[in-house]
Amino acid sequence: MPYLDWKVQPGVTLRMVDHERLETEVQISLSRELIQDLHGQLQAVFVKAEAELRIDFPGNWTLYWKARDGESRMLLAHPEKDQWVGTVAWSQATVNELLREVESLNSETTHLTLSGIDRVSGFSNLEVRLERLS
Repeated sequence: MPYLDWKVQPGVTLRMVDHERLETEVQISLSRELIQDLHGQLQAVFVKAEAELRIDFPGNWTLYWKARDGESRMLLAHPEKDQWVGTVAWSQATVNELLREVESLNSETTHLTLSGIDRVSGFSNLEVRLERLS
């Protein structure tokens, strides 16, 4: 399984805020180098069909990325007091758009929200916002 350990990685910050529709938004800011790493790992998951990607972040946050049939879902679980686990289960139908948008963070765009790329399931309770650190 592809894995990125960004718990103490320079060039990454994470914060949580309330989201009006999906309850919680996680805002992940990354350096250009880490955006490139993320894009490569997402290609492994979505194009080469390598199981799923696990990323560990500061603050006991873990985010899983995986492909699925049907509509995209983003789910947040809070299994223990100080632990957060999110899942981005992305529709195979819109993988190319997702990869293109993530790649664009290193050129024309400074941020993106995943629900802006694809409509997410009504079961979703998480928004993921990716930002490029300046």
